[in-house]
Amino acid sequence: MLNPIPGQEAANSDFLLEHGAAAKANRVEDLPFRLEQLIGSPKLAAMAKAAQSLGQIGKRQRKSVEKYWIAWESRTTIELCAAG
Repeated sequence: MLNPIPGQEAANSDFLLEHGAAAKANRVEDLPFRLEQLIGSPKLAAMAKAAQSLGQIGKRQRKSVEKYWIAWESRTTIELCAAG
């Protein structure tokens, strides 16, 4: 992460950093050093695994929301038909 925009992007950046799915460089000048540290390192593999895990959690949450939405739409349709 490098200079996230304050607000939502900064919050997303903090989330990824806290869960080990990202690294941070404070200045553009630090990027080459930080990248050299990460490339081929066990930390990079761990970050990839953490990011993949977060993606799976998000996928499960989306499926739960979709199931709830479908159930809500069905209930609303039934209620409208019964009222009509």
